[in-house]
Amino acid sequence: MKKFIKSLLTLGMAASLVACSNGGASNSPAATTDSTAGTDAPAAAKVGDEGSIAVVRNMTASDHTTQFFNGCIAEGNALGYTVDTYVSEGDDAKMQDLLDQVINKDYNIIVISHANEGYQAEYVQKALDAGKYVVCFDCNGEHVPGVTYTSQGDITMTTKALQAVTDKLKECGGAEPHPLAEYNTLGMIIPFDLRGEENQKWADEGKIELRLCPADFNDGYNSIYNHVTKMLTDYPDTPVGIFLCACGGAVCTGAQDAINALGRNEDVWFAGIDISNEVIELIQSQENFLGVACCDPYVVGVIDVRIAVLNQHGTETPEVFACENVFVGKEDVSSSSNMMNLAKPGFGDSSDFKEGIIEELRAKYAQ
Repeated sequence: MKKFIKSLLTLGMAASLVACSNGGASNSPAATTDSTAGTDAPAAAKVGDEGSIAVVRNMTASDHTTQFFNGCIAEGNALGYTVDTYVSEGDDAKMQDLLDQVINKDYNIIVISHANEGYQAEYVQKALDAGKYVVCFDCNGEHVPGVTYTSQGDITMTTKALQAVTDKLKECGGAEPHPLAEYNTLGMIIPFDLRGEENQKWADEGKIELRLCPADFNDGYNSIYNHVTKMLTDYPDTPVGIFLCACGGAVCTGAQDAINALGRNEDVWFAGIDISNEVIELIQSQENFLGVACCDPYVVGVIDVRIAVLNQHGTETPEVFACENVFVGKEDVSSSSNMMNLAKPGFGDSSDFKEGIIEELRAKYAQ
């Protein structure tokens, strides 16, 4: 059922993700017959009866963002809420403006994604003071008491990606410390910093010989192509690994093209973090791309909404919560695989925070 709902939501998303209303009910007048008119029968429960949710994300529009929004929308609707989504395209000034807007509207719940240090805690506190219930996903800065901060489990994701790369390097004759290029920009967001810290831990333990390659996501293809070319030139006879702090089409393709250009397909391997439909296709098609460690962004959206609803109904939730993550490798994908049908244990439905009022509301609004 979850995969079916995801398919419907993906087809129904508006072309622009900025301020999309997803209440689940039409605003158009229609001729209807009220079968309960003149009786004492209670009105049927409908989406919106429980309140409204705003989801505000400080990232670019992408299929990863779409799936996160879809999870929030599906779970919110299933629990009786209307859901509106807002995206800032990674612009912190715009993010703050969007937060001001939703705080001043009649939303009961605000889910905040990727707000940065310097304003995150201030705006979360503003929302709480305005009577909103707030959950934060991958947000930087000080934690506000009473708010749950969710993440994808960046340390364990990094470990899974590094393990996949170093295991493959050993298979082709490499020995510790394995030369490894880390494509990352430290100081950008907390998840990148946590991933960098785990890479450094592996270096300190003598497992890898680490080279930090600053990421330029505005020119991902040329940036990674140049970094990988330099790394392979410096290590002409040694198996080399590449860690991508955030996987996307341009970055993965740039890495593979650099490997191809130097004829290093037998001893250079790369893996990274985060999944999308494009990345799934590349895992299958690119020879040296081992896979990605990731969470299902749809499930992250579902969990964030559940936590906020539990808070609204008086249930305490933890200060931090890391969603389950998995490694998706070549053996897990095929030509028909996508974000909606990926059959990987741990990627998909979640039973986290599904107790109590969540079960009651689901039953109340079941179609």
